[in-house]
Amino acid sequence: DHDFVILDVNKEGLRLQARPREDLVGRSHWEVYPDTYDSPVGQLYRRVAATGTPGVLEHCYTFPDGRRMWLELRAYAVEDGVAAFFRDITARRETAEAAALASERVQLA
Repeated sequence: DHDFVILDVNKEGLRLQARPREDLVGRSHWEVYPDTYDSPVGQLYRRVAATGTPGVLEHCYTFPDGRRMWLELRAYAVEDGVAAFFRDITARRETAEAAALASERVQLA
């Protein structure tokens, strides 16, 4: 919502996070993810809320349980605040990084 309280999380969002709905819905995004306020994610959310202009970014997130995941985040201004859509792009990023590393090794050889 306009105060960044999480109003809902879909089934895929719950799967990606491996957390129960009760840990998320009704709580402030900043409370659930305290390290994101000054991060690119927090900056994106605040910019979208302030300007109404959609935004997108790719970022690597480390979950409290230590899992790391590359996510594509798309954020849109909606009547109730900001809607955020995540997509797991870990495989794509790891493939691209491996290809870049292989290319660098070939150039060094």
